[in-house]
Amino acid sequence: LVSTDTSKEWIGLFLDLKTENHKFIYVPVYEDDWEKNPRPELWDSIEPNISQWGVVFIDHRPGDRRKIDLERMADKASIIVVHDTETPGYGFEPILNKFRYRYDYKRYSTFTTLVSNTIDVTRLFPTGFSMISIE
Repeated sequence: LVSTDTSKEWIGLFLDLKTENHKFIYVPVYEDDWEKNPRPELWDSIEPNISQWGVVFIDHRPGDRRKIDLERMADKASIIVVHDTETPGYGFEPILNKFRYRYDYKRYSTFTTLVSNTIDVTRLFPTGFSMISIE
């Protein structure tokens, strides 16, 4: 398991979860300032030697980098989970439409989409299921 973030402070909140099988990587895309000299290409340095990923969650900054990584991981990840897919400005649709399987989770105003070229992600969400509230 690899968790990454552009904020040292945010990663710091979860370092108690670090184990031999779960590593955390700080990606200094913004260094100390969100506006000065962003280096989104640093996302390319995340575990470049891994040829196959299980699940990749795409919800990082800068936002325009998301579609690049969605396309980059298309054949490297079994499942890709993409957040904010209701936002046309990210330009996700042309890339999302290339995947063999797709499931759009639209329960909330912020959509999340699962895609895969190898796993039928629609089977992860059976039709007609209901949420059970435990009090």
